[in-house]
Amino acid sequence: MLKIEKQAVPHEELEEFKSIVVRAHSPHASAVLLEPDYGLSAATQRASSSGLLMAYEVSGYDPNVPGRIPRLLEGWSVRRLLDAGAHCIKVLLY
Repeated sequence: MLKIEKQAVPHEELEEFKSIVVRAHSPHASAVLLEPDYGLSAATQRASSSGLLMAYEVSGYDPNVPGRIPRLLEGWSVRRLLDAGAHCIKVLLY
């Protein structure tokens, strides 16, 4: 399997990939889950029958901090995610 470092994938290509996936699958899904960093443009591509869940945490956790406490996305708030079109906010609790 070919492994590509995440820094090697251009931002625009990841946004386009997510848009393609959302256009293809959202007509068949009650909702899609996206994150604001790469998913906002894809969110506009979803079917009108499909809701939008937005992630509010950074993927993963800091193994040096006890308790697996999630880290929230910098520069985002629940209000800002709702204003961006989210119907629901997702926070992963480990």
